[in-house]
Amino acid sequence: RNSEGKHIIPVPALEVKRNNPQIFFDTVRIFFKKRFQTVKKGKIFEKTVVRPEYSKRGKLSISETALTQMVLHCVQEFDASLKVEKVIVLRDSSDYGLEVILNVPFENQVAGHLYQLQEYIGKNIEQFTGLIIKEVNLTIGKVTKKNV
Repeated sequence: RNSEGKHIIPVPALEVKRNNPQIFFDTVRIFFKKRFQTVKKGKIFEKTVVRPEYSKRGKLSISETALTQMVLHCVQEFDASLKVEKVIVLRDSSDYGLEVILNVPFENQVAGHLYQLQEYIGKNIEQFTGLIIKEVNLTIGKVTKKNV
């Protein structure tokens, strides 16, 4: 850092992807300052070297089936009386969304309980996969009789 004026910051690929325009802008600004202005001797520019997207060692991805299985596990762990009818994975450029259709027993109070389930699913999937879950939408598909 002291000899070349550079330092390397390990940054997750998702953060680099989001900040690319700003990184390029800073690099171009330094380039123009060096190129078109007389730079005083002794003036040091700090540069940040970030591994570009094309030089990654590989691609990490997760299948929709794996995400669906994680949602099923979260619902079962949270409340075994809730049954998942369908899970739809919505994918944006770097974010994911989940649409979960549930069958809820008639005896259950659902208002606050489903809000907690929504938070639980989002938090656990983000924690275990590292994916950014933008939204978890819960829909009650059916109200069923409780099995005895």
